[in-house]
Amino acid sequence: AHEEAGHQLLMWKPFIEKLQERHPVWFTPTGSHVAYRLSQADMQACIKMVHGTSRQIWLNSEPRQEEGDRQRDELVIAYQEIGEVLLELGLQASPRT
Repeated sequence: AHEEAGHQLLMWKPFIEKLQERHPVWFTPTGSHVAYRLSQADMQACIKMVHGTSRQIWLNSEPRQEEGDRQRDELVIAYQEIGEVLLELGLQASPRT
């Protein structure tokens, strides 16, 4: 990874490859810029991860209203999986809302 102003930059393709290797539930149907955590039958309800910038990953989903509690759990698990892989790559997750 490259460094800029003391911050390591995320190399997206190696990150996605490592994430899919460690957690096969992550899927990239349209190329590597968008990855879904396919843990539900409804793809829109699944956690979607988008490559933002060299320092940003964006997570979102569109669950049905009655699945709100489950979706919070799914988001926590996704964040943990992403964080594990970032640590393996020498990076650290830092949530922003």
